[in-house]
Formats: sequence, structure tokens, C-alpha cells
Amino acid sequence: MRPRAMLAVLLILAVASPSFAVTIVQLRSSEQVKVSTGEVTLGEIAVVSSDNKDAETKLRDLRVTLAPPPGQSRVIDIDLIRIAVRTAGFDPDYIGLRDASDITIVTAANAVTGQQLLEMARNIVYERLSFPPESITIEHNNLPPDFYVPGGALTITPEPPPNEDFIGLSFLPFAVAVDGKLCRRVSLNITVRVNALVAVANRSVRRGETLSAADFRLVDRDLSTQPTGAITKPETVIGKRAKVAIAGDQVICERMVEEPPLIRAQDTILIQVVCGDVVVSAPGVALQDGRLGDEIRVVSSLGRKTITGTVVDKGAVMVVIPGGARQ
Repeated sequence: MRPRAMLAVLLILAVASPSFAVTIVQLRSSEQVKVSTGEVTLGEIAVVSSDNKDAETKLRDLRVTLAPPPGQSRVIDIDLIRIAVRTAGFDPDYIGLRDASDITIVTAANAVTGQQLLEMARNIVYERLSFPPESITIEHNNLPPDFYVPGGALTITPEPPPNEDFIGLSFLPFAVAVDGKLCRRVSLNITVRVNALVAVANRSVRRGETLSAADFRLVDRDLSTQPTGAITKPETVIGKRAKVAIAGDQVICERMVEEPPLIRAQDTILIQVVCGDVVVSAPGVALQDGRLGDEIRVVSSLGRKTITGTVVDKGAVMVVIPGGARQ
């Protein structure tokens, strides 16, 4: 066979053989190569190019090792890469791995810090409390250590209890998700102190008494050390009726007072009897105290019959008789 023909045959065989295809594998040169979670492929840690597209795809998809946990790094021994390449049917020396060295990989991750959670907790407390921020002090107890979750779209969702006012010691959970998938739950313990003026009784108040401005004073206190529901607004006390006896110098709480009744027992009232579109009014006498919306027993002055009606205004009770025709 002529030399030129022999050379042509050798070239054809070289191109046809995967071991001698024009293939280049060059490890990425940065100090740390960022990879995704799961299995690390050769395409993540190296630049792969080849005249043979099937060989190029095979090498890029070649699994080399497992990725380290999110945020952590690992050194991949070049011998491990060479073994994986040779197992796949390629000569590591021929494709560019003769003088390659070890490579360090780090898994892409989102960092979640305790300070980040604490800042979110502050914002929630400020939203929940109707006090100026300068009067609020937020302390943390055992701030969670920083941690990592996989890379992607990170969302941290606080899950505060619906009725929590966060005054005193509170427990605030968070849900941490990546790309919409829950990764972890973490909780934050905080203590919230609020300096505010608190209503304190000036004298002993009997049950049923109506409170005036002279019956209490406002004293600067830390709400976290006060009874739950301690009153901080004068209008919440003035004109209210004591539901229980209140001792002198006692902190007045919301549960201790109530709106005074619009109608008192034995008051002369107006009874409005409604039947469909027909309304008949008659004088009567209340047999019970009643606030707006309360149902109380009354006696009509016309028939001296005891009936039940709803308090609709001061001195007015409505009695609805069902079945009346409407126009």
C-alpha cells in the first residue's frame, strides 16, 4: 500500500476511535469550583470539547463524586477523576489530564444567619405592637447558629402565633424554603420589653362603680413585668364600669373593666315591636342591665307581659316578631 493511502487509513481510524478522537478536558482553574447539590459531573468541574459530540456529551455527564453538604468544600483527587474518565472508555493522558492537579469544589448554598432571623423578628414585633420603636427593647435567648441550605430562590417565612403580642418571652418559628420546597424549620426565642405608661388605681374601687379620671394615674412601667392586658390608654378606663373590685395601687387590666350598660334594671324604656313592616312603640320597664346588642327581659306597660328584646340604643329595646308580611 502506498504511503499516502496508509496515512489516510490511519487518519480515518484515529477519528473513528473514541480513544483518539480530538477531545479536550481542561479542569477549571479557579481556587474553588462551585457545584450544585447531588452528584458532581465532569462538566461542572471541567471544560469539555470534542469533535465527537457523543463523546463530548458522555464526558460532560460523567459522574465523578458526590457534592459536599451546602456551603462546604471538598478536594477531588485527580486520580479519582482519571479513574472515572478511563472507566468511561477514554485515555485521561490523551485528553488533557496528564499533568492536571487536584481540584477543590464547594456546593452552592444560601447562608441563613441568626442575625438575619433576629432582624425579621424585630420587624414583626414593631408591626404587632402599637408603641414607638424607641420604647421597645428586643433581646434574644440562644440565637440559632448560622446554617446553610441549597442554592436557589431562598424564602424565609415567619410563622408567628396569630394572637401573640410578643410582650415578654416569646417563641417565633420560621420556615426556610428554596425554590418553594421546605428545607428546614428553625425557632427564635426572644424577650420583648416595652416601657409604657400603665393605669394604676388611686383608690379601692367597688365592683359596678364607674371609673373617672380621678380614680387612676399613669405610671411608667415595663409591660413585660406587668399583668397581661395592663391598660395603657386613659380612654380605656374613663367612663368604664368595674367588673371586679380593684384595690388601691393595683394595675388596672382590660379584663377588670367593661362598657357601662346603656340600660339599667328598673329603667323606664321604649319598647319597639317590629312585625314585618309594622313598628309599634310602647313604654316599658327593664328587668336587667344591658349593653348594646344584649338581649334582656323587659315588661311592657301596656300588657304587663314579660318579653325579651335587644338593646339597640340608650333606653331603647327592639322586639322582633317573626312572620310579619313585608311589602
